[in-house]
Amino acid sequence: MIKTLIKIGLVAVIAIIGYNYFLGTPSEKESSKRIIDGVKEVGKSVGTVIQSETEKFSEGKMDRVIDDLGSSIDNIRSFDESSPEVKAKANKLEEALEVLGEEMKEIKDKDGTEGKERRGLRDKLREVEKAIDKLQKEAGMGIPENN
Repeated sequence: MIKTLIKIGLVAVIAIIGYNYFLGTPSEKESSKRIIDGVKEVGKSVGTVIQSETEKFSEGKMDRVIDDLGSSIDNIRSFDESSPEVKAKANKLEEALEVLGEEMKEIKDKDGTEGKERRGLRDKLREVEKAIDKLQKEAGMGIPENN
């Protein structure tokens, strides 16, 4: 219901701006032109941000994240108080991280990589990161909570 109202409102606003742009008074035409120019600038800014993120991905932003997560896993494994069960979980997480690294290389090798694939990879990395945090707490490495 609200979704439909928003769509109708958006169409109405676009229709009014279009009407004013072509058939309105000189002040309405000027106002509509400023709105359209503003929308164009926002579109360009969004395009710039997307391009920047694509370049960061290509330059290895995700590589650094995977390396940092791998270091965390190594720290868990070498922590003196870690139980064999925690170390086994750390090994499983490291295997999952290696698989993600391979997926990332495949995505990088493709031309015109889909945003969905990148988002999926980021989501998987977040899941691994959460699992690592949980495992650190289980191993007794977590930061003590303030009461």
